[in-house]
Amino acid sequence: RVVGFIDIVSPGNNRMLYELKRFLNNLDDALERGIHLLVVDVHPPGKHDPRGVHAAFWEMRSSESHGVSFEQPLGLSAYRADVTPIAYFEPLAAGNSLPDMPIFLTPDYYVNLPLETTYLESWQGVPARWKRVLEGQNGD
Repeated sequence: RVVGFIDIVSPGNNRMLYELKRFLNNLDDALERGIHLLVVDVHPPGKHDPRGVHAAFWEMRSSESHGVSFEQPLGLSAYRADVTPIAYFEPLAAGNSLPDMPIFLTPDYYVNLPLETTYLESWQGVPARWKRVLEGQNGD
């Protein structure tokens, strides 16, 4: 049984309004089925989500939500599925260290995911050629 999932937002999730709505509806469906979520949104907001994916999603469920800002245009969101779901939002900017974020296993129990450590360890395994491409240093 799936109790939670991690979703890393891709640029395609908010490129077109119907794609964003489909993505947000999938998140909403998961919460309604009791599945906890951790959403990693490391792309600047688009015209369909000017305050970020979290604000667009949480406004579907509530009249208030925190969103990204010009200074911190990226965001991490943990959602606890419960009778009344709860959101934990952490805005950030490029270059910031990624904070540990909770992924809930039950409404009362979570584990913190070490996002920065995981990212740094994963980056070590990327071949040098692809690191140069991703860093815009490709001399090809």
